[in-house]
Amino acid sequence: MLIAGCTSSGSTNEKSISLGGYNFTADLPDGWKTFENIAVHEVNEGDENSYSANIDDGYSWKGFTVEPWFYPQYPNAPKDDDTYGSFSSVVNLYVLTIPADLKKDQLEENIRIYGSEDKIPDEQKEKDIAKILTDAAPPYLSDLLKDYNDEDLTFNDLPAHLAEKEAYRNDNFDETNSYGRMAVLLDENTVGIIDVYVQRYSPSGQFFDGDARDIIDSITIAKE
Repeated sequence: MLIAGCTSSGSTNEKSISLGGYNFTADLPDGWKTFENIAVHEVNEGDENSYSANIDDGYSWKGFTVEPWFYPQYPNAPKDDDTYGSFSSVVNLYVLTIPADLKKDQLEENIRIYGSEDKIPDEQKEKDIAKILTDAAPPYLSDLLKDYNDEDLTFNDLPAHLAEKEAYRNDNFDETNSYGRMAVLLDENTVGIIDVYVQRYSPSGQFFDGDARDIIDSITIAKE
């Protein structure tokens, strides 16, 4: 198990963590904290003993994941209390290698259509990248959606795909949670994923008053 270090820089709430050769820096809103013991875990899709990125495209994605930042539900709870360290919102980060057989399958299909690799148009190459990123940050499925967004865009000047939603917690339609995940093409072989969950219900406790997109947009990614 690899141990990750999370450092502070700039403003009080700016935190940075290294993962898979990239630095993720978040200028977090007030109240967000860093977990005391941060562990980097290996991702190996298809291995039941490994952490998963939940990418259901039939290929074996490999890389690393870490859960560095959270919004405490009971920030004043003493360390011996059962709720100490519990959170109402959390960030998960991934750095994954694009499966070689996925790229090979895309290339072979394009050669069938266009005749040779050098004849593949740039527009098709962009569609292939968008498909990979959409698989890495797939649309949410829910019967209780309040608001939903699924789009290709740029993030830190890199190709990206965003899926986000506001979802009612139950059929009472009185409380919502916010979800958001952004897949970013870090280089031609690597995808980074920012996955954020914001919970807004409980008998008690504190809750982040923004949404998942606020946290995603607070993060920048740079190669080490």
